[in-house]
Amino acid sequence: DHALGQLAGDALGAQVIALTLAITLALLAAPRAGRPFDRLATTGMSALVAVPSFLGSFLLVYIFAVKLRWVDVVGWSRLSDGLLDNLRSAILPMTALALPEVAAYQRIL
Repeated sequence: DHALGQLAGDALGAQVIALTLAITLALLAAPRAGRPFDRLATTGMSALVAVPSFLGSFLLVYIFAVKLRWVDVVGWSRLSDGLLDNLRSAILPMTALALPEVAAYQRIL
């Protein structure tokens, strides 16, 4: 089914985004343990965990779709319509799913 494939693609993309961001942040913060960057990263990750997913999703839509108009508010483009169109329609849901995971992964790493 198309919806199941879309959901699986979003979940996989979210994990890729989350792991990429978490590993990058962990590698940047680890050599600076206890310094301002480490404390800022820890505080930022704690804030991401504390924000409810629906509120984070709303803020992402408001900023990137409504104010900046970088992505569409609604709609979905299939991969067969072109990779860029597909990524443009999928990046916001994937990011919304990834943000809480980034916080959890970064704290573990």
